[in-house]
Amino acid sequence: MAGMQSLTARLRADNRDLHADIEARVGLPGSVRSRDDYVRLLTRLAAFHAAIEAELDDPRWRSRFTALGVDLAAHRRSALLTQDLAALGAKAPAPGEPIGIAGFEEALGTLYVVEGSTLGGKYLAPQIAEAVPDAPVAFFRSEGRGHPRPWQALKAAVDNFGEAAGDGDRVVEGARRAFGAFGERLASTRWATT
Repeated sequence: MAGMQSLTARLRADNRDLHADIEARVGLPGSVRSRDDYVRLLTRLAAFHAAIEAELDDPRWRSRFTALGVDLAAHRRSALLTQDLAALGAKAPAPGEPIGIAGFEEALGTLYVVEGSTLGGKYLAPQIAEAVPDAPVAFFRSEGRGHPRPWQALKAAVDNFGEAAGDGDRVVEGARRAFGAFGERLASTRWATT
């Protein structure tokens, strides 16, 4: 229908409050003041992304992603975190706790949040490199992923899902759950130097 809000526009609008909360809680780039801060941040990010990637690749909805034209492999970034941690002499942690994705729509909302974070990463990479000289920032730069193509492809898939009368409420719910988990697990009060 003409004049209806796209699902990606709704996701932006309905999650604006959580996005602002995460920016405040994580506090990047200012919360990274040392190499140790950076290792702790990357370690938390690695645990979070490994858990999310495993949940998104659930066989119950893998085929639905494929039918929507979403290549989950194109959205994986945990290997970049492992690469950055190795360059810092640290090991990647075990995956963190799952966030509890209950169905495909929630998985789609979760992927929207995770892939959307690459936009901020491109902005943060030079600032982190300035705060921590010689810091590896492959994760924040989304190196080797053809950025922003994965983001643009995902937005188109999300909007196509919404136009096909997909359950937008559950997509928004999945995005909100992902934002909440991200903010809780990455809050700088839990890892940054005071």
